[in-house]
Amino acid sequence: MVKEGIFIHRGWNHICWTYFGDSGTNHIFFNGNKLPPVTFPSENSFPSVPGSKDVHSSALILGQEQDILRGAFDKKQLFQGNLSQFNIWDEILSDSAIQEMA
Repeated sequence: MVKEGIFIHRGWNHICWTYFGDSGTNHIFFNGNKLPPVTFPSENSFPSVPGSKDVHSSALILGQEQDILRGAFDKKQLFQGNLSQFNIWDEILSDSAIQEMA
């Protein structure tokens, strides 16, 4: 049996990230354990982008940090592994809901 919060080498690990745009507070859950919150100063927070039909360029990149939007791919930086059950919610899940999923 694996203890909660321990990285499972060559096994499944559950990671959940929540972000509160109003305060800039981030929470990471790792295999059911909630890590201490991290708050970024407002000048470094993710911007709040209102919905619009005028948004023409955006991207969700999984597997590699991008140096420029849709470019600068470096095969030495790629993610090697499996990603399963990737979900995005439009609301903050409760701590207990996240821990149940883990």
